[in-house]
Amino acid sequence: MLRNKINQLLLVLALGGAVAGCSKNETAPAFPNASVGKSLAEVIEATPRLSLLAGYLKKSGLLKELEASKTYTVWAPDNEALKSLDPTIAADSAKLRAVLSNHIALFSYYSKDGGAGKRVEMLNGKQVFFAGATFDASPITEADHSTRNGVLHVIGKLAAPLPSVWEYINGNTAAYRQNAFIVGQNYQAFDPALAIVDSISANTGLPVYRPGTGLVTRNLFLDQVADVRSEEKLFTYFLVADAAMVSETNRLLPYFRTSTADSTLSLSSFRLVRDMVVEGYFTKEQISGNLVTRFGVTLPVRSADITASIRLSNGIVHVLGGINFNLAQKLPNILVQGEQPRGTFRPDGSVVNVRGSVFFRDRLNPLTGKAFNDIYVYNHGVSALNLQYTTAPLPAARYKVYWVAVNDTLRVNGTINPTAFQQRLALGSRTATNFALRAVDANNYGEVLLGEYTHPAYGPLDLFLTAASSTAAGVNTLTLDYIRLEPQL
Repeated sequence: MLRNKINQLLLVLALGGAVAGCSKNETAPAFPNASVGKSLAEVIEATPRLSLLAGYLKKSGLLKELEASKTYTVWAPDNEALKSLDPTIAADSAKLRAVLSNHIALFSYYSKDGGAGKRVEMLNGKQVFFAGATFDASPITEADHSTRNGVLHVIGKLAAPLPSVWEYINGNTAAYRQNAFIVGQNYQAFDPALAIVDSISANTGLPVYRPGTGLVTRNLFLDQVADVRSEEKLFTYFLVADAAMVSETNRLLPYFRTSTADSTLSLSSFRLVRDMVVEGYFTKEQISGNLVTRFGVTLPVRSADITASIRLSNGIVHVLGGINFNLAQKLPNILVQGEQPRGTFRPDGSVVNVRGSVFFRDRLNPLTGKAFNDIYVYNHGVSALNLQYTTAPLPAARYKVYWVAVNDTLRVNGTINPTAFQQRLALGSRTATNFALRAVDANNYGEVLLGEYTHPAYGPLDLFLTAASSTAAGVNTLTLDYIRLEPQL
């Protein structure tokens, strides 16, 4: 009797579980039975509302890949979503593959993996934003369906691949002078890894490359500013109307003057566009004049200045009617560090070895409480010894010239008692008389204004720190923390 009652109870529980199971299945996605043991390709082919996708995947060659042993995640646009597919793309298997592979990623991504949002690399190399409940801003209508080789989600909108910032720039050169200039910074470079070796030189032992091989196209903007081709990072690119590009470039022309009008224009334009991109994704609402470029220049852009915004695969473009940079930031102060000379020279320019008399010091500035390094050259025995420095290309401008030269070394009975000495700074050449010999005051850790200098054209500047014309120790000493050139705009 007891056994019969237990059996009846188990039967009721089993039936209840079956009813509950039926109720759950009625609201679940109607995917084929036992699909966990089937491949993504098999599940997609057997699902009526994904029939268009199955046909397109087969035409593009991707369906066969989804039968493989690798693990994939597919965000599958349903039949309704695929009605928006351009017929010219549907007719071209290569273009079709590019679009469909923007919906497929290696590895498994369930809704929980998307969380608040992450970028996922697709088979076409693009990265698409997946936030658990959405894919490329499109709601996921059916999620987390497991198959033998991956995960299937269904979306109600086609996620066509977006261009990268670099692809956008290249595709819009006719509409914007700024884009045309950036693309115009392409140049040919030699990559030995891609070149064909014809022989090995008997004289040098180095490879002799076949002429015309190993040439690659590179771009100065990508090299020196930001590689906006990369899908690994996000960028915000600012684009100005042609009139604003011309106006802002003209403001820079006097400072990047060279021997030709073409190179002057090119240098000025490059100095403008290098500050038109920042790393990171910033929407119009997030921009309030607070973005700083990698060159330390604040972008004078607020949300009200933006006339259009374009979302891209690795960032966003904001179109501006105009822009007005702070020239003081475009032309920053130049610091020349004393402990980094190119060499030591006699007055005639010949190299002289005084290594045993050169000291690189670690000091503490009592005025600021900050540590600093400088150079101190003592008892070298060379009359008018000079240390040569060379700046990076310097804008053409009038500069105030300062130095910090610390004379605090010699001690008498434990007390600092520096010996008085003189040194001078020559700009442009060793024989230049920009500034006269000047006493280096004892225990002065502050900047000293030497005077002004006008740099005539854009280009590097040679500086020569020159000792007194004497061979006596303590008289021909040289010392330098740094030289600062401050543009006068």
